[in-house]
Amino acid sequence: MPKGKFVPEGRKGRTMVLVDIRETLSAKAADIFLQVSPGKDFEAITALRAIVKGQRINHELVEETGLKLEQLQDLADRMKNCKFGVIFFGMG
Repeated sequence: MPKGKFVPEGRKGRTMVLVDIRETLSAKAADIFLQVSPGKDFEAITALRAIVKGQRINHELVEETGLKLEQLQDLADRMKNCKFGVIFFGMG
């Protein structure tokens, strides 16, 4: 929520993306919620990594994640174009 020198609008100047296997209270606070299939975190990260590196994407791998290629592409674009990014991850 805090305002800063490079984000004078505070929270309005930030985008929060949450990736989880279920919709939680945090998902309600997020701007974008991506629901990945349980146990398919590795596949989602593998596909995201390939997108970022400009490699060929295995569409079957993406389908396993429960996400669409467009969603992962949007996330990759946001991550590559942000001024400052932070990734938090849990024990799941």
